[in-house]
This record gives sequence, structure tokens and C-alpha cells, in this order.
Amino acid sequence: VRSADPGMAAAQKAAAQQHYDEAISGFDRVLATNPRNAQARFERAWALAQAGREDEAIAALSSMAQDFPELPEPHNNLALLYARRGDLKRAEAELLLAVEVRPGFSVGYANLGDVYRRLAETAYRDALRRNPADAVAQAGLRQLTATPAPAP
Repeated sequence: VRSADPGMAAAQKAAAQQHYDEAISGFDRVLATNPRNAQARFERAWALAQAGREDEAIAALSSMAQDFPELPEPHNNLALLYARRGDLKRAEAELLLAVEVRPGFSVGYANLGDVYRRLAETAYRDALRRNPADAVAQAGLRQLTATPAPAP
């Protein structure tokens, strides 16, 4: 359901045109009149992340996850930001929360699979660094890297 709050359309248009500072300001105006607008909060956090303001995006999504515990999307997007930073364990934890909140959230499961794949690659590489002759680790890494998966 799209928000009918005044200013949403203009903020969304600015975000679509990659005018992220303008979009953030627009979402801020919407939230000044309706602080419980989950869509505006989510899209504002997305615009923050796109603008390179990841710490602020993480704070916004974390706050949103607290205020709207029934929504998996804040956890999913937190996971994407953590994965981008290489913090795969935090990404995993957020994705597990997302699929717990909504067991039918297929995007969360797919992203969780990508995180597990990256964790497995890291583990195999660590094993090979310690023992370059480890045939099991070589085979596992070869299998995982045969078809590259998109990064979560």
C-alpha cells in the first residue's frame, strides 16, 4: 500500500532521479507530520544508504526494526548493508530475524543463501591458507566459485 501522505510522491521522484539529499529532505518533511509512516522511514533509510550515509541508514533501519517488529524489510536491508561492509555474521543475524518475522519472505531466504555462500567461501579459503593441500577445501571452494553468485 502506497502512502498518501503529502510530499511522498515528490520525495520518491527525487529518489528515483538519484537526488538523494532532496529525497531525504522530502521524507523528513513527510515524517515531521506522520512519524509512523513506515514507508517514508524505509525509503528515507534507502536514500541515506544510496547517498553513502551508511551509518545513518543503519541507525534508521535499526530504529525502524524496533518500531515495526512485524516487518522483515528493515532486517533485510540492514543485512545488505552489513554484508556490503563484510560483516557477514551480523548480516546473517538480521536475515534470520527477517525470515522469523515473516517465514514466507523469500527474498530473505535468498539473501541468507548468499551470505552462507560467502561464509563458506571464506571458510574454505581459510582452510587452504592453513593447509594448501586440503583436497576437501579445494573441492568445496571450486564448487562454490564455479558459478559466481551475486553479492547480497
